[in-house]
Amino acid sequence: MGAVPATDLVELRVPVPDRPGVIAEITRLAERLGVNVADLEIAHSMEGGSGVMVLVVAAADAPRYEEGLRASGYHTSRRVLE
Repeated sequence: MGAVPATDLVELRVPVPDRPGVIAEITRLAERLGVNVADLEIAHSMEGGSGVMVLVVAAADAPRYEEGLRASGYHTSRRVLE
């Protein structure tokens, strides 16, 4: 898969617990589903114990990835990047 035009990208925000392996779990799921993660950021909670992973993926792949994340017990929100 080549570079995706910025107009075809969405940002998925996934609240996550601060525990070993959570990043690998979420990125391995993307791999299994054939979803390319174009960018990734982690925003840590000031209180500790949790954070939010912000993943940028192709808009066409987002529904499949969100479904996989929900099936794995994660919640998501989506924002179209302009």
